[in-house]
Formats: sequence, structure tokens, C-alpha cells
Amino acid sequence: MSIEAIAAIFIVFNLNWLVWIFSRKPNNEIELSNIATIEASRALLESQLEECFEKLATLTLTKARLEHRLDNAIKSNKVKDSEIWELNRRYRILTVKRQEIEKLTPVIKPS
Repeated sequence: MSIEAIAAIFIVFNLNWLVWIFSRKPNNEIELSNIATIEASRALLESQLEECFEKLATLTLTKARLEHRLDNAIKSNKVKDSEIWELNRRYRILTVKRQEIEKLTPVIKPS
């Protein structure tokens, strides 16, 4: 192989390498942008998860209070049926909300 052929191969290789490097730079910027977006999404999901846990704790406490009031109302037998019905209704609503939040929590986990 002649020196010119080796030089030509070397030049073509270097040109291809330079083209690859310069064409790669925008992709790196895109990848960095994607990484930043993923990190921002992760932070948002973690904050939403914390919010869900706070709501879940509040709902659990409220549910326990309602259960206690409902038990006392039934035991004392001094309350109207409409009050018991209202406590039952609120209890069911809290149970549904709690189930909705619990459905979200296994999907989103803090890192």
C-alpha cells in the first residue's frame, strides 16, 4: 500500500471521526435536556408521593375518628338515624379516597 493510500485512509477516518463528533454534540444536548426533564419529573413525582402519604395519613386519622363516632352512636342508641346515615356516608367516601391514594402509592416510589 502506498503512502498516499494510507494518508487518504487516515484523512477519511479523521474526517468521519470529526463529522461524528460534531454531529454527536447536538445529541448530547438533547440527552442532557432529556436527563434534566427526567430529573424534574422524578422530583415532581416524589413531591406528589409525599403529598399522597400526607393525605393518606389524614384520611386514616379521619376514618378512625369516624369509626369511633359511629361505634359510639350505635352503642348509645341516642342518635337519630339520619346522623348515623351521615357518618356512614362520610366513612364510605373516605374509604374510597383512601383506596384511590393507595392505588397510586405502589406506582410511585421515592428513590
